[in-house]
Amino acid sequence: MSLAGSYNTLATGYNAIGVNPANLAFEKKTFISILGTNTSISNNLFNQYRLDDISGIYLDSTKKEQIIGYLNDGPMIIKTLNESPLGINFSKKNIAVTSKVKTFSSFELSKDFLDIFLNGNSQVGDDFIYSLSMKNNLTIIWETSFSKAFSLDPLGFGFTIKYLRGLLHYQVEPTKEPFFQTTFEGISSKNTYIMNKNFGGEGIALDLGLSTKRLDSGWKFGFSMINLRGVLKWNKFSPKMLNLSDEEINQSYLINLTVKDINAQNLNNLPTNEIFIINSFNVYEVQTLPESININHEDSTFFCSDMNCSSYYIESDEYNLDSLDLRDKSKVTTNYPTSINFGFSKILESNRMILFDMITGMDLTWGNSQNWRLSLGYILNLNKNPFRFGLSYGGYDYKSIGLGYGVKSLNEKINLDFGISYMDSYKFSKSGGLELGFNIYYKK
Repeated sequence: MSLAGSYNTLATGYNAIGVNPANLAFEKKTFISILGTNTSISNNLFNQYRLDDISGIYLDSTKKEQIIGYLNDGPMIIKTLNESPLGINFSKKNIAVTSKVKTFSSFELSKDFLDIFLNGNSQVGDDFIYSLSMKNNLTIIWETSFSKAFSLDPLGFGFTIKYLRGLLHYQVEPTKEPFFQTTFEGISSKNTYIMNKNFGGEGIALDLGLSTKRLDSGWKFGFSMINLRGVLKWNKFSPKMLNLSDEEINQSYLINLTVKDINAQNLNNLPTNEIFIINSFNVYEVQTLPESININHEDSTFFCSDMNCSSYYIESDEYNLDSLDLRDKSKVTTNYPTSINFGFSKILESNRMILFDMITGMDLTWGNSQNWRLSLGYILNLNKNPFRFGLSYGGYDYKSIGLGYGVKSLNEKINLDFGISYMDSYKFSKSGGLELGFNIYYKK
């Protein structure tokens, strides 16, 4: 964090896992983790500068449009990521073992939520529809890794094999595009959201790395590919581990929030529960509807999974599981963020170091970006209590600045590293996210 990601040629010991395992090829010391965690949170709507800009003022139409324009026609997004060690994390010379839990989450609301909040229900007519799309994702993964490196002096090669145990994959998504509409005939809205939960994911990922030994001139070069072939397949061991039945595994939860034509006539003549429909129930997702459901009948109870009705949701209490053409939940998969990284660094005079990295994602999983990210790092007082500084441009966080400090005590055997980074801007007041991390470890 403190080097804004320019870490490919600096990561040592067990910290090389997930960065460049080839760095272990020239390691002669033992590293043992004591305590540490990394956390980040970001959003794309508010920062300190924007909040100060609207604090205490009257929001006229121009200012409201400016606030909505911050989203660039996209949704409001809040993302969090946490990574914490679990169990023993250590390395001895060219071998390392780590175990950590990673939590990824994101929450999205369409920009029309913000429009209604600021302007109220201001759009009337058959051609005006508010989108009320909402999405929430949470994934918790236990990653266990083994790394080994080989020295072909002056070149090092290393690999990491990761076993991925998926603990939870939770999603809330609309079944079709939710909407809210006001016409001269009345107000109508249809919002159905599906909550899916998956347990017991399993997968394998592979890291590969190359690096050079630190040359006499102070230069070091590195290249790595992280999380190759990283895919988790869910619901692989849920019944045994969690004692869940097949019915519970295949069930999803549907929330139905519907308003049927609110107008003066209906309000005076219809019961409230026929105008405002608010209910929720367990459902099965099926590829084809049971014969008892008439797809053309207005009163048939089923819900399309998307705009094209590629699958359907039906009430689970009404049907026998064995008689349905179920969507196979054992085939639910999620990718693990994969990336390619190039880096080099040079030790300068007066105990300083400069570092440079280039990284790009190979997918769009969990905030990963396929745009190149360039980062530059600088370290003062390299061998004692180092002060670290870094900045980056491009990639998943657009712009970032990092700061950090390291403390070494007890004959340099106990080490503490602290880092902080803010993203989306080089000015803290315009930053849309923050990362914090610390690591305490033993080195001998």
